[in-house]
Amino acid sequence: TATAQGTQFTSGRFNPDVPNRVQAIMINPFVKFKGLEVFGAYEIVNGSNYADVSGSADRKEWDKRNFTQYSVEGVYRFLPREQMYIGARYIGMTGEPRGLKDAAGNQLEVSVDRFALAAGWFPTKNMLLKGEYVVQNFTDFPTNDYRNEGKFNGFMVQAVIGF
Repeated sequence: TATAQGTQFTSGRFNPDVPNRVQAIMINPFVKFKGLEVFGAYEIVNGSNYADVSGSADRKEWDKRNFTQYSVEGVYRFLPREQMYIGARYIGMTGEPRGLKDAAGNQLEVSVDRFALAAGWFPTKNMLLKGEYVVQNFTDFPTNDYRNEGKFNGFMVQAVIGF
């Protein structure tokens, strides 16, 4: 299948596609001690899409799919006003995307993970210059899916002025 910017604009992002019958739990701990900050997240989502039904015409049942996401981020801020920082972040997700089934028709479970290292400097309160290196991997996607064995890595430099 040919690809184009318009049809693949979310290709680096994963959408669990569970807008209906959603049950979700999220835990976000945060700890700060002097210049060290540690933030975590643990999320569980269980839900369906309108197309996630099975059974006979007179007895349809919702097929719920599950997703789990977890992350941890550590940042160390230094200098007198904590205007410089270094940090690392890890995010992982496992879940059951709609429409991805094995040859026997069983729901597949896939994974996406991302690791990033970053450093930044606030020359003033509303200006930021930062650099970040990121590695992302797509795992267990079927061979006919464009994300099969997908991965990317790269370096980014960003300047921000906020008001």
